Amino acid sequence: MAFFENELKKMFGKGSPIKDARFVGSACVGRLSGTVNVKIKFAEFGRYQKYEGLEVKVFNRNEGVIDSNAFKFVDILGIRPGREGNHPGGVSPHVWVYREKTEWYGYQPTAADYAFIAIIVNKYLEVFLEPADLTREADKSAVGRSDGNASGSGSYSSVIDTIKADKAKPRQPCKNMVAGKGKNGGEL
Repeated sequence: MAFFENELKKMFGKGSPIKDARFVGSACVGRLSGTVNVKIKFAEFGRYQKYEGLEVKVFNRNEGVIDSNAFKFVDILGIRPGREGNHPGGVSPHVWVYREKTEWYGYQPTAADYAFIAIIVNKYLEVFLEPADLTREADKSAVGRSDGNASGSGSYSSVIDTIKADKAKPRQPCKNMVAGKGKNGGEL
């Protein structure tokens, strides 16, 4: 389970509205505000040991589940280029267990990918914050920003910087798209 814990820490270890986050097994559990808590875990969507996204449950300790949502990695990140040219059409990002080893299949997310997943899930979680908590998040975000603007998206300024830095890195094209080859290897 250390794999899932480490992956969740990469997504929600910092810059998240989750307070007192605990990473246990394949889940991250923490408090949003008052008695409102959240549980985020890797989810299987129909195939055994193929984790294609995150399941997020917001619940009240006294009254139960308030809301839940599923976030598929392919919906957030899209089809990604496969490792070592083994997936010429790209790969739908997911984690799988193969021969008792847990790993990302065909594509290893970048720091920017982890940050983008966190942004999407955190925007959903902000709906369940108390107005006082939202004000504190905006105040915290203004402190670290160079423009001093507390427009509400600043708590992710370091995440945005990570995404920009990742996008500036040179990329390797898919093998079949090199030298004028089309999707199925034919000439363009």
